Amino acid sequence: MRESGKGNWKQHYIIKLQNVQRADVASCPRICSGQKQLSRRWFEESLKETDCLLRDLKTNDRAKTVEETNSLFLNDWEAQMFSRRSLLLSPLALEAAFLKPSRASNFIDSAGRKVQLPNSIKRILSAGPPAEALLDSLAPDKLVRLVGPWTDIQKLLDIGAICALQPDLIVDYGAIDERYIAFANKVQTETGIPYLLLDGRLVKVPEIIRRLGSIVRNDDRAKDIAKTAEHALQKLAPIMQKPVRERISVYYARGSDGLRAVHAGSSLEEAIVLAGGRNVVLPGEETFSVMSADEVAMLKPSVVILANPTAAKPGAPLRQALPAETLFLVDPGLQYGWVERPPSLNRLSGALWLASRLYPEEISFSADDASTMNVALFDRFPTDPTINEMIR
Repeated sequence: MRESGKGNWKQHYIIKLQNVQRADVASCPRICSGQKQLSRRWFEESLKETDCLLRDLKTNDRAKTVEETNSLFLNDWEAQMFSRRSLLLSPLALEAAFLKPSRASNFIDSAGRKVQLPNSIKRILSAGPPAEALLDSLAPDKLVRLVGPWTDIQKLLDIGAICALQPDLIVDYGAIDERYIAFANKVQTETGIPYLLLDGRLVKVPEIIRRLGSIVRNDDRAKDIAKTAEHALQKLAPIMQKPVRERISVYYARGSDGLRAVHAGSSLEEAIVLAGGRNVVLPGEETFSVMSADEVAMLKPSVVILANPTAAKPGAPLRQALPAETLFLVDPGLQYGWVERPPSLNRLSGALWLASRLYPEEISFSADDASTMNVALFDRFPTDPTINEMIR
C-alpha cells in the first residue's frame, strides 16, 4: 500500500474502521438467506470491537509506520481479537474484505435483465453443460464446476451448494424462456450472486463471446473465438440460405438403438439446420420422441445421424429398416459432441462437418480443419488417432 505522506497512513486506517462501522449485513453479496441471522450477529459483535480498535488507533502514538501498525493489531490486541471476525478487521485484511466498497457495472443479459456485476470476477459457475463448454472455451481458469452428472435440464441446483462454491457470477447459456428467467431471478435473489442468461443460438456466438470476454477481461481471447465463429458462419451462409424444399432430409437421434429422436424446432437440431438439413421428425412439445424403426422408415430420411455408434452397426434396427442407400453418420465429436452434446459453440464444428457430408460439392471440412477448429475454440489440439477416420 502506498503512503501518501507523513502521518496519513494512520488516517487511512481510521477511515477503514469508520467504514466498517457504517457497514450492514445487507451489503455483503455472498450471504445466503440461511446465513443472514448469523451474519448479523457477527456484524454486531464486530462493531463493538471496531469501536475499541478505532479509539486505540486514534490515541496510540507508538506506531510510526504501516508495518508497525499491523504488528500492533496482531500483538497488543491478539488475545481479544484472535478470531475469524477480528482477523477480517485487521488493516491488511480490510484491503480485500467484502466490507470494502467495490465498483460494479450493469450488464443487460439476453433476457433483457439488468444484472449488476462485481468489478472483479474470478470464479464463474456454469448453470449447465452448454455454459460449461462456453466458459471452457473463453475462461477455463475461472470456471467452477459442479460435480455431475448433469440432468437433461440442469435447473435443480442446490442453493447451499452454490453458496459453498462462492462464485462471483453464474452463467446460463442456451434457449431462453420464462422458466429459465424465473429460475435465474430466484437463484440471484436467494444467493445475491449475479446470474446471467445468454442466448445460445449459434448465429449469436460472435456477439455473446465478445460481451462475455469484456466481463471476464479476456478480450483478446474473445476476439479470436469470435473471429473463428464468424468465419464458420460465413462459410455456412450459402448452405443456410437453402429453402426447405431443397434441403436434404435428415433423421437425428440418441440412444444405443438410435430411436430416441429429436423433434424439429428443438435447439438440439440447430447444427443440422445450419448445415442445410431438414429434420424429418415433426415438431413436438417435448425435445425427444421414442420411435420404432418402422416409424423412422416411413419418414424416408436420406441421412441418419446418430449420437451413439452402436446404433449404426450392421444388424442394428435402423440398418435393417432403412434402404441400403441411406447414409449413416455418427457424431465424431472428440472432447464435446458436434451435433448437440452439449448444445454450445462446439456445434460450429458439427455444422461444418455435416454440411460437408450433405453437400460435398459446395463445402469441405477436412481432418486438418477439424483440428484447427478445436484449437481455435478450446485451445487444445485433439489427440485422438482416429480423427481422420472419424471425419471421413
